[in-house]
Amino acid sequence: MSLRILGAGGSYEKLVVEFTRSQYAICHTLSLNFMSQQHQIIEEHRPIELTRTLMQKHTWPQDDEHINFLPFGLLCLRAMSNRYADSVVTDALHKHEKYTLGQPFKQSNVSAWIVDLQHAWTTWHKSIKDPEHMSAVEITQQVIKCDDPDWKSWSLQYCLKVGDSAYTVTDFLEAVQRHDKMQTHTKEKTPLDLLGNPHGPNTHARV
Repeated sequence: MSLRILGAGGSYEKLVVEFTRSQYAICHTLSLNFMSQQHQIIEEHRPIELTRTLMQKHTWPQDDEHINFLPFGLLCLRAMSNRYADSVVTDALHKHEKYTLGQPFKQSNVSAWIVDLQHAWTTWHKSIKDPEHMSAVEITQQVIKCDDPDWKSWSLQYCLKVGDSAYTVTDFLEAVQRHDKMQTHTKEKTPLDLLGNPHGPNTHARV
């Protein structure tokens, strides 16, 4: 059923506006957080660019409902998610998680436990380029699992940034330290510091 029928009485245009606004909100959030790492994907999913590409591919007219309700924000998010899932670091994290979950001993079926754990270990080991990279991925996993949403978000972005490159324990710990210092510096600032003092330093303050 066409949404034009459901949106009879002038509400169709309002529906288009609200939907489009929601997609711009998604794009805005993705751009703020991932522009430096996912610039190409974000640019490819700009509404004008994506509309032009899909209209040419599917020969859609300008007023087609596929265009009016084009989920460019969600499509951008999905493309980034696929890119993230395909990265070597993320793949290694998933395989490490599977290996870790398979470690608890299962006395009820020892043979199956051995087979499953051996397979998980082999798969995990092959995904790592060197022992230090293995340790670095394990430490990264611990940060991702923490309760702090800022650290969780930061560690996931770190994985996106390194992409297919192997990294060392030192590389990761130095990045953690830089982020921690930045957090501490931000927390120490007063609201006036963050907004900026429009009057400049007060040179007439009493000592």
